[in-house]
This record gives sequence, structure tokens and C-alpha cells, in this order.
Amino acid sequence: MPATATPLMVSEISAIRLNGVSICQGDLNGELPFADRAFDYVTCLEGLEHIENPQQAIREFARVLRPGGKVLVSIPNILNIEERLKWLLYGYTSHFKPMTRAHVERLRAEYDDREEIAAHVNPIGYSELRYILEKYGFQIASVHRDKPKSNAWLYWPIVLLIRLIARLTPAGKRSERWTEELASDEVLLGGNTLIVKAILSEADSAI
Repeated sequence: MPATATPLMVSEISAIRLNGVSICQGDLNGELPFADRAFDYVTCLEGLEHIENPQQAIREFARVLRPGGKVLVSIPNILNIEERLKWLLYGYTSHFKPMTRAHVERLRAEYDDREEIAAHVNPIGYSELRYILEKYGFQIASVHRDKPKSNAWLYWPIVLLIRLIARLTPAGKRSERWTEELASDEVLLGGNTLIVKAILSEADSAI
């Protein structure tokens, strides 16, 4: 049985209807309103970057999943080649731009003092996501990209350099630092969104 829980305002909850499916209001920064080991699947799409505590959310995913349960998570791909260069040149990426106090106040006024609904407030990339998932008993099953950047060919010389450096890195360090994954097509040549599927190991499912 799939489950989704998103930080919605009460007015938004009342507007959602889906035949045969119960819609619950949940807080991804807190405890989800579900029992332990209640579900086989959890889907969290474009959610972790909007909350203060992604670790708490993934801890809760582990709690509500049965042994062998699967989680599907999507996050902004801040580690593709275009975003890496933007970080180098500007000090920020497309998904996590600086926010002035005035901008935050406008968002708070528009979203009932919950600017995180509209803004990306927590930069989380492949490395951070994988670390948190593995910390709470998940194993990465697969990584996917939404679609390649149309202008990715412009960055091929830099991509080739990154992959050459990766290939020359000692095998032990490559494994320890997830070098090959970070230089993969899904991450390095991915589009705006990174999609990760992970499975909760039976030994760690009682978190």
C-alpha cells in the first residue's frame, strides 16, 4: 500500500480528494501519523529540500515501512555538471539561490508563515541523501535522472576531465568516496531532478 505525506496547510488538505485513498496531514519534520511497519512503499517527491530536517523524515520512512519496503525519493540534482559550474562561478546553484530577508518575508506573507512550502531551504545532493538513507537501514537500489540537459554537450570537455580524474583515483578511495556514482550519467549528466529508489533492509527495519 503506497503512502505519501506532505507538509500541507489545512486549507490544502480539504481541497484534496482521491477515491479509495485516505489523505492525511503530516509533518515531515516530525512524526508521521502512521503506525510502525504500516506500508510497503513510501514516495517522497520534491519534499526533502523543503524541510528543516531531512534526517527525521527518512527516519520516519524507515519506521513506517515493513521489512524489505521500498522508498522512492526525488531531490534537485545539485551535482550535475551545469550546477557544479554555477556553484563555482556564482557561489550558489539554480535550486538554492540566496534569499534576502525581504524575499523571505514576502513568501511568509503568501504562504501563512511557511516559506519552506515555496522555497528550497535545505540543499541535499546525492551524497547527503545516500548517507542518510544508509544511516537508517536503506540500501540504494537504483538512481535515475528525469532527463539530460539539452545543452549538456557544451560541458563535455569538463565532464571528460572529471571522469579521467575519477579513473585515476585509487580504487579504495573511489569506493569510499562514491567517485563512480558522482561521475555517472545519472548524477553528472542528469537534469534538474535526481530520483533514488532504496530498499529497507530487514535487519534494520525496526528503527
